[in-house]
Amino acid sequence: MSHDTDKLIRQLSLVAFLMAERRPLTARDVKGCVEGYSEMSDEAFARRFYSDRAELGGLGVPLHSQRDEFTGEELYTLRADQYFLPPLELSDDELAALQTCLYLLEGKFAYAEPLRLALQNLALGRPGFSDPPSAAAVRVEISDPDYSAEMSGRLSKLESAISKQRTVKFRYWSISRDQEAERSLNPYALLNDNGAWYVVGQDLDRDDIRTFRVSRIRGEIRFATRRERDFKTPTDFEIDRYRARPPWQIGDLVGTARIEVAGDTAWWVERVYGESGRVEDGVFVTEYSSLPLLASWVLRQDGRAIPIEPVELRREVADGLRRIREGHTGKPLEPAAEAIPPVHDAAGERLPGPVAPERFAVLQSLLAHLLSRCGDEKRAVIDASELVERFHIPED
Repeated sequence: MSHDTDKLIRQLSLVAFLMAERRPLTARDVKGCVEGYSEMSDEAFARRFYSDRAELGGLGVPLHSQRDEFTGEELYTLRADQYFLPPLELSDDELAALQTCLYLLEGKFAYAEPLRLALQNLALGRPGFSDPPSAAAVRVEISDPDYSAEMSGRLSKLESAISKQRTVKFRYWSISRDQEAERSLNPYALLNDNGAWYVVGQDLDRDDIRTFRVSRIRGEIRFATRRERDFKTPTDFEIDRYRARPPWQIGDLVGTARIEVAGDTAWWVERVYGESGRVEDGVFVTEYSSLPLLASWVLRQDGRAIPIEPVELRREVADGLRRIREGHTGKPLEPAAEAIPPVHDAAGERLPGPVAPERFAVLQSLLAHLLSRCGDEKRAVIDASELVERFHIPED
């Protein structure tokens, strides 16, 4: 059995033991009753128990400790309110809407399967998310803007590097420089912005936090070392700082633009884009990573924004206006004909999600389901086929 599998079983067994006993437990209790600890020496157990508690805390499962006032021993507990989500009362309509969203995303969205697991946890004890679509359901073919066969593998590799805090290397195409180069990155987080996936982390080559669009990664993503952990994510890192940025500021910033905005537009620009620039005497000053995307924003203002500098931005806007004019001259195109929906051989078959949920997430959800079925009792009888179907786990 691999080191990762041993650790996974040990940590889930620890959680299950603490939740089942419902009382403070000593380290001796844990060592004697939790699978994976009993064969260890006292020194090895102390190291592993400490690291397992730290990792569980990082996963959102905090173990609390306090000293026994009589014996002086450390006592460990895991409260139910620290493990289970607060009760969420979903109406039938809300549950149906979520199930419809899940069905639409399956097969074309890299995280459809983790999404199913998350929604299943929210609807704990309610049917729906493990059932195949009904005969009346109509499939709508959609995809992320950057969706490709390689995307799921890249996301899985980056997720693994983020959770294990491993440095990665990859070749990256910079759209602003129109060139490829090898990059070394300590990845901190993944985020989705307008349907495109980005990884944020410490760029070791430039010694700065940078954002990389996952679809522009070329070739294989490789771990830089064989160490178990290469870095620690800074405690002050906040992924929210990188959300909701304007498209022209995603990526490496390469310059500053000045755009004249009309009086009835300046207040709106300052209110909406105040975090991305500033308005000085009717001029919007903003940094950019992509001139074409900034020019696209200027064109969408319908004449209420006029580029001042750089010259390349003015040229890009002029080229865009020329293309718009050319696109509206000559004979109009014929309207598109009605698309014939594809025929699926098995209408009720559930398509697999490209990115599978992490094993810890699956087992944690399984544990929550088992504890929920037990209720106030220590035991419950559950059909194995129900668990296989609900959590998509092998029968063996």
